Amino acid sequence: MRAPPFTDDINGEMVPPNFKLPNLHTYDGRGDPEDHLRAFISAFRLYCVPDAVICRAFPIFLHGTARKWFWSLEPGCISSLDELIDRFIHRFVSSRPITKTSAYLLNLQQGQGESLRSYAQRFNEENVQIPDQNEQVTIAAFTNGLVAGIFNTEIHRQYPHTLRELWERVDQGIRSEDLNRMKREAQASRTGQDPRRRKDTGRGEQGPSGTSNQLRDRRSVFDRIVKGRSSTSDAELTPLNSSRTHVLAVMR
Repeated sequence: MRAPPFTDDINGEMVPPNFKLPNLHTYDGRGDPEDHLRAFISAFRLYCVPDAVICRAFPIFLHGTARKWFWSLEPGCISSLDELIDRFIHRFVSSRPITKTSAYLLNLQQGQGESLRSYAQRFNEENVQIPDQNEQVTIAAFTNGLVAGIFNTEIHRQYPHTLRELWERVDQGIRSEDLNRMKREAQASRTGQDPRRRKDTGRGEQGPSGTSNQLRDRRSVFDRIVKGRSSTSDAELTPLNSSRTHVLAVMR
């Protein structure tokens, strides 16, 4: 087996009696190397462990690509913890995630039909990943991403000057949005319960021109004419002294 890449003074350092290794995640070359180092060194510093022992314990918390890299180093090439840290970061610096700035938030937009609650949650998920926030840029990014509507109008009518004021206004907007949504659902539910009643009450109602009443009057007149007709045959009727044309002309 290849010897570790430490000098003899590090390899010869005695581990303190009754020392127990901390419970830490191992690093495989993916993710932020500095984040792994902070967690690793902080855990050992808590027990006042010498730097040489920290170096010797370092490969225990590596696996995969990171472990292969460590054991590929030349024996005796590392003489201090600082040198180990420098080599480790230099090797895996490309795995460090790209740091986002507040300007990145300007790319976020509220979707058409997306609730204010959903947009605020999605915005905050990105916002917490920004280490050095610019308050005014964050406010501008959130308000710029809003879709046209009541909340967008209100927020620009009285523009917030601090993040605290912004989130208080957003909280009020979310509660108003939820209340309106519940009211719409309740109204839709009540409307959907009486479709037959609304249909029945519409039957026989008179239209704007009174069409229904006119038809009813015509039927009544026709019924009266039919009922009033005599069953006597034409032969039994008294003959006319004038022609039918003359009679009709007089009636007019």
